[in-house]
Amino acid sequence: MSAKSVTYNFTSRKRAFGNHWLIFSNKAQCVLSLLSDREVAHWVLNLEFCSNIKSFEFGDYEVEIEINGEKIFAKYRLRVESNKGVEYHKISVSKGEQSKRDAGFLDNFLWREKHIRFRHITDEDLNCQRQKIFPLLKLSAFLTASRGQYIPSNLIDSANLYFSRFRKGTLLHCLAALNEYSKTTVMLQIYRLYNSGKILIAFEETPFLLDSEWSLNNE
Repeated sequence: MSAKSVTYNFTSRKRAFGNHWLIFSNKAQCVLSLLSDREVAHWVLNLEFCSNIKSFEFGDYEVEIEINGEKIFAKYRLRVESNKGVEYHKISVSKGEQSKRDAGFLDNFLWREKHIRFRHITDEDLNCQRQKIFPLLKLSAFLTASRGQYIPSNLIDSANLYFSRFRKGTLLHCLAALNEYSKTTVMLQIYRLYNSGKILIAFEETPFLLDSEWSLNNE
């Protein structure tokens, strides 16, 4: 991948060997150290632009559980806070029958003892949305490259009023309604609202198409 590719603005992968990514998260407002392409996929598909995710933190974590009086330490990669509570995520290539049983046991134990959910994410969970990975990476790169750009308060107020009033529509209709402002600035505000979870954007190939549909997030 060229150093001038779409990932150049938001990763330091060019400085590392293998699949170690350093990625800036606009939602978390920090640089993430992701250890595989699989972690990148989970981040961009299920965390960064997911409206019910409030915060997340990658790291090398472990949780202590007790089975028949014996203490066991289970490892996981992510602490996530969603609208439904706290989750621990493990990420791997696949999981066999024993891994499925272990994940189910951990989920039941953590929910019963701490009201925490445990999820084991594998390629099987990610492959169904794999066509959206690169478009969302491009969108993240755009937001990162534009994160210092000022947006006038009157545009922010006008956009919020438009979304609250109409509640759903296309990006094209939104641009037409806010045509006194520059197209690029309006699009940046739209994508910032999408990144924060205030609106949802449905797309098949890319969120940059003007016929992409948005809707207000009712949570």
